[in-house]
Amino acid sequence: MSKKLKPSEEYAPIFNRLIKLCEMRETSVSQLLDVFASSRSAVGAWKNGNINANLIEGIAKHLNVSVEYLITGKENRPVIQQKRDIQQINGREKELLEYFRELSDEEQIKLIGRAEVLAEQAKLKENVG
Repeated sequence: MSKKLKPSEEYAPIFNRLIKLCEMRETSVSQLLDVFASSRSAVGAWKNGNINANLIEGIAKHLNVSVEYLITGKENRPVIQQKRDIQQINGREKELLEYFRELSDEEQIKLIGRAEVLAEQAKLKENVG
């Protein structure tokens, strides 16, 4: 059984993001390697930030994040859109936010991961239906 990786200052930022994203989605870097790398030796390269550019898009899609977020840790949404989104919070969203703030950081990360999965499932149903 492989040991669970934790973010580290020794790792490249992109690898630390992969660890955190895998935790949020209740998967592991090892499982990601099984899908995207031809050998376990790739983990050493990934820790150093040497991820094959051809894999980045697939990994980002698999983890349901943008390539930009995976590489830089930042989303590039216009500030105007972000402000509009915040101003349009409805009662249910406010209630959810109140509960969310009561959770620990770890519980918040898990909840975000589950919400992303539910949103993706809704998109798939919408596209099929």
